[in-house]
Amino acid sequence: MTIMVIGTAFNIVGNYSLGCGKFGLPPMGLAGLALASVIAQ
Repeated sequence: MTIMVIGTAFNIVGNYSLGCGKFGLPPMGLAGLALASVIAQ
């Protein structure tokens, strides 16, 4: 359960940062959302 919570939290932060271009990362849109989800899995 702990691993699931950490993975979900990472997915949320990754989707926000890669999809919208926050925290100094480039905005990638839908490709960024997919990349963050794949990395979190």
